[in-house]
This record gives sequence, structure tokens and C-alpha cells, in this order.
Amino acid sequence: MEWLILQNTNAYEEGFTAAWDGIRHALWKNPGPETEAPLLPFLDLEGIKLVYQHGHRLLEAISPDNWQMDFRFMERPNARRVQLDLFYDYRTNVALYPAWQQFLRSHQPKTLIFWGQRDIFFTPEGGAAYLRDLPMAELHRLDSGHFAVEDCLDGIAQHIRRFYNENLATSDATRRIA
Repeated sequence: MEWLILQNTNAYEEGFTAAWDGIRHALWKNPGPETEAPLLPFLDLEGIKLVYQHGHRLLEAISPDNWQMDFRFMERPNARRVQLDLFYDYRTNVALYPAWQQFLRSHQPKTLIFWGQRDIFFTPEGGAAYLRDLPMAELHRLDSGHFAVEDCLDGIAQHIRRFYNENLATSDATRRIA
């Protein structure tokens, strides 16, 4: 792997916000209907809308189609069950965090990080933690939430083009992007 672009994707323990408490400290330790019930509001229309809007400064830039479509998917048979299973399964990602961190330290891919500072799920410290393993990474702290591309797309796209042109388009075989 030569390069990475990351946007609010966690790989560090300090990256979890309190929104994970019911998953990490209840569901993962004792899976079942009692520990799943408090998570169900995240899968209804208002919960999905909250995830799209929490921490974002330009709410008008976020299309309601996003949460409407996601909610419609939740109405399919067994869709909520699948999401609850994914919440439970995320614990296997956390178990892999040390291996992921070791990979980053060992391979030092050129990395561009975008981090919505008011993410409902992942803390600003989670974004900064990448710099321990990737000291040459470029971190952009965004005035945004979990889905930073929704209200920061232009700036993100500009940085991606610049990063690619400066770091990856180094030969005639690799075309620069405008």
C-alpha cells in the first residue's frame, strides 16, 4: 500500500466517543435483546438523521435524501437485525487495531486524513492518533461531523487533488488531476 485517504475512520482506542458506550460496555459484553434495545433509536428515522446532522455546521448542504434513503433501507426485512449484528461485530475491528497500527508504522504510506472535529462517533483525538504512527501524514481538522464530505466536499476534493499531484503523480505514466 503506497497511500491512504482517511475520513473519520477509527483505529485507536481514544477515538471512541460516548455514543459507543452502549455498544462497547454493554452489547459487546452481554449480547442480547436487553443490550440491543437502547441502540434501536439509532436505526429509526430521527436517529439516522441525527447521525447525518450532528456536528455539521452547514446543515443546508446535507440532502435529506441521505437519511430518508438510509431509513428506507432500515424498513427492509431483517435490516435492523443486520445493523445490530454489525454493531456487535465491530468489536473484531477493535481487536485488530494493534495490527493496523503496526502496519501503518511499518509501511508508512503517504496519508491524507480528514477529520470532522464534532463527529458523533469518533473523537478528534482519534484523528490525531494516526500521527503517532504516521508522523508525515497530513491531517485536516474540519468544522464538521461524521459525514464531513456532506458539508466540506469542495475543500476535501481540493486537498485530494493537491495531495495526489504533489505526492503521487511523479511520472509520465501517472497523470496529474485538475
